[in-house]
Amino acid sequence: MGDRVLATEQLTSHSRLLPPVDEALESAGAQSILVATDLSNDFEQPIRRAASLAEQHGSQLTVLHVVDRQLPAHTAAQLEAGAREELRTRLGSLPMLDAGPAQVVVATGGIAETILDEAARRDCGLIVVGAHHMAAAGHLHCCTMERVIQATHLPVLTVQTAPTARYQNVLAAVDFSQASRQALHSALRLASTAHFRCIHAYSLPLSLWVRRKHREDLRRKASANFTRMLQQELASDFARLCIGPSAISCLFKEGHPLDVIDEEVGASKPDLLVLGVHDTKAVPGAPLGSVSSAFLNFPPCDVLFRRGPLSAGGQPMCYNRTSATGSVRPTPAAHCP
Repeated sequence: MGDRVLATEQLTSHSRLLPPVDEALESAGAQSILVATDLSNDFEQPIRRAASLAEQHGSQLTVLHVVDRQLPAHTAAQLEAGAREELRTRLGSLPMLDAGPAQVVVATGGIAETILDEAARRDCGLIVVGAHHMAAAGHLHCCTMERVIQATHLPVLTVQTAPTARYQNVLAAVDFSQASRQALHSALRLASTAHFRCIHAYSLPLSLWVRRKHREDLRRKASANFTRMLQQELASDFARLCIGPSAISCLFKEGHPLDVIDEEVGASKPDLLVLGVHDTKAVPGAPLGSVSSAFLNFPPCDVLFRRGPLSAGGQPMCYNRTSATGSVRPTPAAHCP
């Protein structure tokens, strides 16, 4: 049908030794949670959300602050000592729920690299950071977060709003790629009590624009197939998490992915948006794609990013339905519709 897949972005990968894809998928929300903070004015928001998730999943919580390695050594040492004291003071004033005391780590180094190293060293299943609007935070923060998202197969949660409860309304951008599938799996584990709306954007072949009377019928049939495939894909998660298919509703809309997601965010007001991002080593230094960059720079709510794996040939994987059986089979993204 010539679907335009949602959030199909080409990313580069940094050579970091982090947990393999399947291990990271299983550990999301179940082991350690790393929350990185820059001690800004919205310091509390990501830490409170990370503490809530740690309490919910019985995870160890680590709070990390990184001092820029480009500073003079004596300045960096002073900032480390001051940051360590400030973290202890400010954390002491926060209700940390029942997750137990948070481990505090202050280190000097490259910001993205240190976050990734600590996540790997502590066998974390989730990285949590504060969300910063591009207009307020500037290019530096966004570049740092892009590097983190590009370099890890762990889910990365950017926190935009102060948490008042567990996630209740989740919007997941879904295509037939491994990246979006794994992002959705991670979100289900993190927010198993929430209601999920899965949205897929598509475009019709040019010839079908002439036969407008067939468009709605095609959309209805494709939407039914998409819903059935998604529920089959998530059957094992439903059983493991003791939730029913009614916890997920599916939307199938025509249009550009960014426009479709943005419109649905405005309509459904989710408290968590879930995006899978594709990965490739074919374009060194490539930035995030337009969809992920837009929601990283200007997040409307909390956003969970999850990078997909590479195939044996070094290309991101898509999952397509065969015309004969309706089954799902992996295909290199270069051959995806």
